[in-house]
Amino acid sequence: MKDCDDADLLRDGAAFIAKVVGRADFAANGILLGSRDGRHWAVVDPRRHPLQVWRKKPGAFYANSARDLNAAIFTNGPMMGKRVGMLKITRGAVVTVVAGATAIGALAGLAVGRNWVSGLIGAAVCAGAAWIRVFADWTPCGTVCGRDQGVLDRRNFDDEADAHAWIGRFGQDFASYRIGRGDLPPDACEGLGGLVLLLADYAPASGRIGDRSYHRDFAQLGRKEGVVSWGLAPGHEVIAVIGGKTMNAADVAAIHRSIGARDAVAMDLNACSMMGSAGRFFIGPPPWHRQSMQIYGLCCK
Repeated sequence: MKDCDDADLLRDGAAFIAKVVGRADFAANGILLGSRDGRHWAVVDPRRHPLQVWRKKPGAFYANSARDLNAAIFTNGPMMGKRVGMLKITRGAVVTVVAGATAIGALAGLAVGRNWVSGLIGAAVCAGAAWIRVFADWTPCGTVCGRDQGVLDRRNFDDEADAHAWIGRFGQDFASYRIGRGDLPPDACEGLGGLVLLLADYAPASGRIGDRSYHRDFAQLGRKEGVVSWGLAPGHEVIAVIGGKTMNAADVAAIHRSIGARDAVAMDLNACSMMGSAGRFFIGPPPWHRQSMQIYGLCCK
């Protein structure tokens, strides 16, 4: 699939999507991809490439599972969360858990072997076990439903889903695609909750308390670099997927609005961001420990 090099997200603005869908290769393939200055995009005809949820294969790396889809476009998925006991896992908590396990392992090794080698072995074993415990078995922050792959995960980390956003489709035609606040509705046939709202009814999300478009996730995460997003552009009934390693949610929200998207959401941000097509990556793969945290993603086959 040849990339498009004569359409530009920033330069073309409102004319961008018309320029893309007017090309012969879009008409032939139902999708067109492009990249410029670290901004990566795909415009997709959802009638020919319906949105689907994908799931990491058991025992496989997350990125390898995405690559093996051979999808027209694939990305990462929802925000994820985990607790170890009562402790919510954050970057600071990772240090606490691993450091604590390392110290316990070292003391146990010294007690058993009574020499520094045994202490080092004990520290290494316990640190490794703690690392695996911390980065495995994370829970999505909203419902995940993918009927095509037999996926239905209604777990909801810390009951956060209502504070996030979702994207889903309820049929095959473009009119059945929706983005909204809260958790994924139960009648969706494909979709994800646990996302960051970027654009709702053509209005960008705001991080300012009191604004009608205020969204807590956007306030907390809108300036984090590393983002992949999905938007719905009703003018031409297409999906726009936009991302970049050095872009943030605010940047992408503005671009979606400028090209005519009505609604848009971002996947899990920063180092978890991933975007690619047919086995190649434009963004990612994420670091291996981030891949251990992730389970689901979106794609268009």
